[in-house]
Amino acid sequence: MAWVYVPSVASAQAEEIARRSEELTVAMNLRPLSGIAFLWFTGVVRHRLGDLEDRFFATVFLGSGLLYAAMIC
Repeated sequence: MAWVYVPSVASAQAEEIARRSEELTVAMNLRPLSGIAFLWFTGVVRHRLGDLEDRFFATVFLGSGLLYAAMIC
């Protein structure tokens, strides 16, 4: 049975966490790549919209994307 989340220490046994440690390590190592992919997506969307985009909206869009990437990495 696969975990959907990392259980709290009180609800999981130590050997159960140790058994799943390889899966958790892979997941944690992939987080920075997902942040880079998200920022790349944000850049492509901004490039495609170009002059059609409002400058205030563009600034908010970029700022929120950077903040999201910083929080997940």
